[in-house]
Amino acid sequence: MAIKETKCKCQQKMESKHPLCSLPSPDKLVDKEFTLKVTLLLNKSTIDYFKNAAEKHGVCYQAMIRNLLDEYVKHYNKF
Repeated sequence: MAIKETKCKCQQKMESKHPLCSLPSPDKLVDKEFTLKVTLLLNKSTIDYFKNAAEKHGVCYQAMIRNLLDEYVKHYNKF
């Protein structure tokens, strides 16, 4: 899955780069792959964010969270 980097507000203002600035936008977090069911406790505000973004893009919020975690792992597995 190709990820298009977008500049966040802190990059646009030429401030120091925030660690989460290079994360993909919500619409880039949808992809199908073999999954394993787990139980995970997340903050309500986090779930609300993903549910709202998923509704806006017509996708499943769980897939967005899963793909965000997948991209994080891909990035840090390089080291």
